[in-house]
Formats: sequence, structure tokens, C-alpha cells
Amino acid sequence: MVDDPLPEFIIDALPEDRVQNLKTRLKSRVQQNKSGPIGGTAQNSNQKSGRILLCGSANDEIFLRATSDNFSGLYEVFETTDPDQCADHLFSLLNCRTWFFSASSKHMFNSSFDEHLSKMIGDNRRLGQENRDLMRTAIDEAITNAVVHGNLELHSPPMHSINDFTAFYANIAERLAQPIYGDRQITIQKWAEGDNDWVSVADQGHGYAPHRERRLETPKSIRPGQKERRRSGRGLEIIRSLTKQTRLDQQGRRLSMQF
Repeated sequence: MVDDPLPEFIIDALPEDRVQNLKTRLKSRVQQNKSGPIGGTAQNSNQKSGRILLCGSANDEIFLRATSDNFSGLYEVFETTDPDQCADHLFSLLNCRTWFFSASSKHMFNSSFDEHLSKMIGDNRRLGQENRDLMRTAIDEAITNAVVHGNLELHSPPMHSINDFTAFYANIAERLAQPIYGDRQITIQKWAEGDNDWVSVADQGHGYAPHRERRLETPKSIRPGQKERRRSGRGLEIIRSLTKQTRLDQQGRRLSMQF
């Protein structure tokens, strides 16, 4: 009989009652699924610890701590999130036994998390700076796409002028400020397969049909013989050019990249 089936949680800026509520719900899920201890050491990960960092508000200091202080995962807990949904999500991540990181769109967008994660992987594998930079670019592109096109449900219009860019980024800022969009989570998982590392980026949007993203739309302003201007969809072409292979699942809500 396991006295406490939960991993060690390190708490940062979270009320005690919310932490206890989450633990109670997690233990209930363990009993319902008749499983043993969850979490623990992340499978196929260089992170040795079974500690999970629970935070009330993610920031750059938290991102750095989660990727350098020997944690198996980080999870941002929101006041606006349904407690059962929160427990279900965290329970599924703990059962995967991969290194994971789950934080809000409003804190992930334009953050330096991509830098910290690429450094963690690069240090573990002793990669050169060029490979680290390529990895960082791919992770940053995947996170940006997951936030903007997934959680914020924004489609990039053709960009013909600086006013187009300004208007589009104003729309991003407006939606990030709304909890219904900004508090949707971006979930990162990392695991190893042989000599390769995989990083997945998942959003909580409505998904999309990946094969449709490859179609081009020709603006009416294009003259015969002039090259088409591509809408800035999910940037899969950029990511595919920077990785060994990619996988899309969960109806386009999760992108996995092999490095």
C-alpha cells in the first residue's frame, strides 16, 4: 500500500487550500484508475529528480528554475481553471512520465522559455551553438504558432504593410489579456528516443486539419507571373526545415519535433 502516490511538489506563489484541493483530486484519480505512484523520475529524461514545481504565476525566473534546478516538470495553476480539468490534465502528464512544462499563453508568448529549454537539451547532449540556435528557433516557432493560431484562435492575414503587422499584434495583445484565451495552457513535453530528443508543443485550441494548411491563397493584387504571397499559417515549413522529423496529432493541437 502506497501512503502517498503523488510525487514531491515544490510550491511557488500558490495558496495552500488550492494546493490541497489539487492533491486531493489527484489522489482520487489514482484510486479510480487503480494505479500506483504517479510522476516520479521522468522517463527517458536527463532530469534525475521526481520533484514537480507548481506555481501560481509563471515568469522568466520560474522558466529558468524549471529547466535548471533538476525538476521533472512544471505546472501553472490558475484561479480561472476548473479544478477537475486541472487535476485531469496534470494527472495525464504525470502518468506520461516525461519531462513536462505547462503554462498559460499569456506567460509563454514572447517569453525566453525556448532559450532555457534549448540550453538544457544542448548542455545534456553537448551540442554546438549552431545546433542549439536551430533548436531554439524551431521551439520558439512552435510555441508562437500554438499560442496565436491555437489558443488565441487568430488567423494571420496577408501582411502588406507595417500597419498590417501593428493591427495583428494588437489583436494578439487584446486576446492574451482575456482569461478565456490568455489562460489557455501551452504544454511542452520532452523525451529521448535513442540518440534523439523529442519536444512536443500542445495547445488547447479547437484544432485544425493539417493537410488544408498547405493550400495557397492567391491575393487579387497578384499579377500574372508574379510570385504568390503565402499567408503565415502555422509555420510548419520553417519547423520542418529545422528538425529531423515532425509529427502532428490531436487534430493538429500537438506538434512533436525530433532533434
